[in-house]
Amino acid sequence: MLRRLGHRIGEGTIRKILRSCQIPPPSVRDDSWRRFLRAHAESISAIDFFHIDCAISLSLLYVTFVIEHRTRRVHLLGMTRYPTEA
Repeated sequence: MLRRLGHRIGEGTIRKILRSCQIPPPSVRDDSWRRFLRAHAESISAIDFFHIDCAISLSLLYVTFVIEHRTRRVHLLGMTRYPTEA
């Protein structure tokens, strides 16, 4: 985070901060993203939307959907011409 803001930090400083927060070194803890997703797949869902250029009505259609990570099923929540509409 600090590196993105243009600050330089030494490895020793990072070690001190992690030790003071009682965070073990990377070789000890298991932060694998794949392992996290497998452990929490039953409770994770992702929501997104996209738009379709409709050639018949010459307008945009907005589609909202949810993906269940556990079953990898996609559920269509809705489709509209006006995304700010209820």
